[in-house]
Amino acid sequence: MGRVILPAALAGVCLGILGTDAGWFPAAAVPGAAGVLLLAPARAFRSTVAVALAAGLLGSALGAWRAPSAVLSTGMDSVAARVGGTRWTLTATVTDDPRPRGERQQLVLDQVLLAGEDQQPVAARGRVLLWLPRAMAVGAGDRVTVESRLEEPEDFDGFAYREYLARQGIGAIARAFAAEVRPSAETGPAALLAGLRRTLLAGVNAVVPEPEAALAAGILLGVRAGIAPHVSDAFSTAGLTHVVAISGWNIAIVAALAAAATRPLTRLRGGRGLALAAAVGAVGGYVVLTGASPSVVRAALMAAALVMARVGGSRAHAMSALMLAALAMLLAAPSVLWDVGFQLSALATAGLIWFGARLERRL
Repeated sequence: MGRVILPAALAGVCLGILGTDAGWFPAAAVPGAAGVLLLAPARAFRSTVAVALAAGLLGSALGAWRAPSAVLSTGMDSVAARVGGTRWTLTATVTDDPRPRGERQQLVLDQVLLAGEDQQPVAARGRVLLWLPRAMAVGAGDRVTVESRLEEPEDFDGFAYREYLARQGIGAIARAFAAEVRPSAETGPAALLAGLRRTLLAGVNAVVPEPEAALAAGILLGVRAGIAPHVSDAFSTAGLTHVVAISGWNIAIVAALAAAATRPLTRLRGGRGLALAAAVGAVGGYVVLTGASPSVVRAALMAAALVMARVGGSRAHAMSALMLAALAMLLAAPSVLWDVGFQLSALATAGLIWFGARLERRL
């Protein structure tokens, strides 16, 4: 019976998020109450179907409860309400590394302040997608100031682009040819790792020539903005774009090295917990260091679950680790359900787990 709880709960969370987004799912309390009522008879009669149904109902309640956090901010104090002909002085924080797009780059901005002519800056809820020239140096955590109008996202080629951005909390698009960039003044572990990342990137650029330096930065640190457009296009044409992106393979290497390095600690009294904390901390640090994209977070959560199982002396189960990682990500950030990177990463990993062992035996 225990085998059905995790997949049923994961399916329920997905259903709760999708149903709430579509507007036809009931309040979270309804499936939650039904799931709680089913728990007692499920345990009494040891019914696998009842257990799965109870887990699914409780999962759907959690999904419906968390789904509103993925809704786009609206109202007079949102960035979506400022769309139009007014030219704004926009100051905001870059949430992630730039996404190169040909000769330009995309930045997702949060903590937005908007100021009109002769007006004081006012905070606006929601995020802005900013287009800048690719040659401009900017990174995650930086504060940028630009002058631009806010545009409403438009659908194209049958793709619901506006809805896609809305699920990421992005309510407007801005375009600029110049920006004032100020490095982040924050302190703490994240800021230290960001500084370490810049140092490592500078070291790679100093030692390795181009275009190899940009490729190394993408493979090792997840920094892809420096890859020349013609090189990026060549990798895309060859179907090898994944080679220059941080993936589960990178996380698997880091997790294996961390587990091997901390294994001697398990021989000490109380060292098992210390070894586990050190190994999981190494994986988590690498995730933050490389930008924490959804596919990387998924791989890191899987790796952490497997490391915990092995250090704890139990048998690691890859599919359970995948489902647990997906469940944690969906509850933490429901909007990740619509992230294509998360979808492809999770489905590809599931395919490897299902078919990989059979193919390996045949080969």
